[in-house]
Amino acid sequence: MINLIVFPKKFIQFAELLKEDNIVEIVGRLELSDDEDPKMTLDEITLAPSPEQAKNIRNAPPPPEYTPIKRNIPLSAGSVPVNNAYDYSHTSARTEQPTRSGVQNNTASDGKNNGLFLRVPTRNCEETNTILTIFHKNIKILYKEFFGGISVMNKIAVLTSGGDAPGMNAAIRAVVRTACENDMEVLGIRRGYNGLMKGDMEKMNIRSVSDIIHRGGTMLYSARSPEFQTEAGLNKAVDVCKENGIEGIVVIGGDGSFRGARDLSLKGIPCIGIPGTIDNDIACCDYTIGYDTALNTIMDMVDRIRDTTESHDRCSVVEVMGRRAGYLALNAGIAIGATSILIPEVPFDIEKDVIDRMRRTQKTGKKHFIIMVAEGIGGVADLAKLIQDKTGVESRATILGHVQRGGSPSVKDRVLGSQMGSRAVHLLMDGIGNRVVANKKDEIVDYDIYEALNMKKQIDLDLYKTALEISI
Repeated sequence: MINLIVFPKKFIQFAELLKEDNIVEIVGRLELSDDEDPKMTLDEITLAPSPEQAKNIRNAPPPPEYTPIKRNIPLSAGSVPVNNAYDYSHTSARTEQPTRSGVQNNTASDGKNNGLFLRVPTRNCEETNTILTIFHKNIKILYKEFFGGISVMNKIAVLTSGGDAPGMNAAIRAVVRTACENDMEVLGIRRGYNGLMKGDMEKMNIRSVSDIIHRGGTMLYSARSPEFQTEAGLNKAVDVCKENGIEGIVVIGGDGSFRGARDLSLKGIPCIGIPGTIDNDIACCDYTIGYDTALNTIMDMVDRIRDTTESHDRCSVVEVMGRRAGYLALNAGIAIGATSILIPEVPFDIEKDVIDRMRRTQKTGKKHFIIMVAEGIGGVADLAKLIQDKTGVESRATILGHVQRGGSPSVKDRVLGSQMGSRAVHLLMDGIGNRVVANKKDEIVDYDIYEALNMKKQIDLDLYKTALEISI
């Protein structure tokens, strides 16, 4: 991806050092002097890559192994949007360039080269993130040094898309209040990308989000939009953004919502994604907004089911949400003491992993059972009938359904939503887009949106083994 940066002399010096280490490529320059108009010299630059170009970038093979030179620079990951060309070249001070090998660098020494067009070469995911981390921490330092921390964006928007999740309101609240506190205008877009295409939005202020942090669902409503997935729908959304002066969007939702954010970024609208889904199936994130609340809801509901199951010596086969992921089923299954847990990520045999386990447990005196089944497995009614036929234990199937999405968010989801919402706005304030905010090892981080979408998440097989050992 090519990033357009126009910065004063001090940043150019830093960029030249990164170029010496092959961390960035300089593909163009901007020249500005006191007596002439700016001149842009572009060698091979595309400011807004087409979808096909973006696909080629994402699929390019990684270069040979490379170890970045370590610098004494504090880290804070980020990524520059491809479309923002802010001219900060009014700082005209000229000083001697630093040298590494005794050879004087020529960049900006003639009083004309005020800016550079930079590109970060395609590398493996981990190294790219490290490079962008160093790269953009220095940009943030320069923002504060030269411009007093003034935001490079004046108007942003926030929307929620896809399935709702408890804690989304906490994230919306954080986005709005962080933006207002930093003198940015913020618009709330109703009903996701569908509302964006229709221009269904309102200006928000700090009072717009009062008394919503404890509420489930999303105050901005949500909707799925097949039209937005078309080129015509995407262009319509871009036009609405331009008509309303929207310079960046915070998108709260799942991986489908992030693909929409990626497409908008390619069209020149920088987006920051916040993972909000009870399924916890976003690979770059340990805990998504809504997951903790959903787990507690499942635990509460199944504890109630257990009461009647135990009273009648029954077996209850319970299906929980999660789409194709088994995180809800595995963790909730352990929490409620399920005899068997069936998830898409682990192959199973009904006879061995359900029937035999129940018979083994019966021999120890147990008379009631809970079988936890992930949504991606399904077929709980047929399974309940099979269990009853095979074991003689009266069995009932229960699909918990959308009760799992509702309810007041837990402390964890309220705090997580607040942290992620704040981080998203600060990234946009620094001119950084095309990122996904995430929770990783109890820290709030952010990843390039392409990298986040291409990550693969693995189920914790050790946790699954623990469930097998303690559920007899």
